[in-house]
Amino acid sequence: MLTELHKAGYHIFYLTARPEWLMKPTRDWLRDKGFPQGTVHTTNTPTGAQGEAASKYKITEIKQMTANTGITPSLAFGNKDSDARAFGEAGINPKNSFYFKLEGDALGGVVHEDYRPLAKTAAVMPLVCR
Repeated sequence: MLTELHKAGYHIFYLTARPEWLMKPTRDWLRDKGFPQGTVHTTNTPTGAQGEAASKYKITEIKQMTANTGITPSLAFGNKDSDARAFGEAGINPKNSFYFKLEGDALGGVVHEDYRPLAKTAAVMPLVCR
């Protein structure tokens, strides 16, 4: 899904509540798993964030990005309850929020077991400026 979006010109923004010292291992993991290039944001804390703190961090980051660029993310992908809360509160359309094996409330988002079928969604997304 992300590869298809990247090919269509979408900028990939990886947002994680992991601590900053895990930036390199996170980038390495993304590369090794075949994820497309993109911006990676981590917390600036030595321990990262979980639960409510992770939600607050992600909400702040997404809102700051929107304020700085005037762009609210078109699509969002996650796997934690904190992602569902953050995406909704940051203004991302729940219909465009996808959660991998989420056991909690997706708050109107789409829960799935496999990203591959979602690539069809990417194929019908409008191309963006390159």
